[in-house]
Amino acid sequence: MDFYSNEAQTRFRRFETLIEISHATEPVAYTPNSFLDITIRYMQYGGEPLLVFGIVDTLPPDWIYQGIVANEGAAPAISPDEGAQGELEFAWIEPPAMPGSFTYRVFVPETTSGQAHLSGYGLYRFTGTEQQTALSEIYIPQAWP
Repeated sequence: MDFYSNEAQTRFRRFETLIEISHATEPVAYTPNSFLDITIRYMQYGGEPLLVFGIVDTLPPDWIYQGIVANEGAAPAISPDEGAQGELEFAWIEPPAMPGSFTYRVFVPETTSGQAHLSGYGLYRFTGTEQQTALSEIYIPQAWP
């Protein structure tokens, strides 16, 4: 699991809140010229309330975003347009209850081969500056016939 620590201290109290995101795919390997579902799970450890939450995900070259197909909790209020490639941005106007997850679908083109790399990170804010989670990465093997 990837963790990032965000710590704030005042004269009166000290607290630490951790936000984690992680990736999973279904199926666990991709097949060229087919669809792949990618699930992003998010978790908060600690009690400091979030004011803003978003996720930036980067697809492998030429993979095509098809849309959100499932969610556990509130679906992102802002998501990429169908057909987007490269960097995808998801955001909530009001931060979702945690833990939660959402699944989006991508199309893997016929020209894709070998191991694919997907990465992403969360962006969030408490009362201060914007924070960023640790990078969550997943390597997805190509399915063999």
